[in-house]
Amino acid sequence: MKRLIRFGAALLMTLAGTAAASAQASPLPSADVQKIYDRLLKPIDRIPIYDNHSHATFPDDSDMDAMASPPRKAR
Repeated sequence: MKRLIRFGAALLMTLAGTAAASAQASPLPSADVQKIYDRLLKPIDRIPIYDNHSHATFPDDSDMDAMASPPRKAR
């Protein structure tokens, strides 16, 4: 009887794992992926990209540019 319960539990776990794996196989199955991309591209392009962080360096280090850039004005 224990053997039957273990086999049933193993079978149930295998089926649950298979169902979960197949659900993750195609994250965007719909045909409107290109529409979503086109809709989001313009707002994403309007996000200002600005690198406003400094790098630790020594004053005489020629490999690093320690000069911080001024902040860019918002649009």
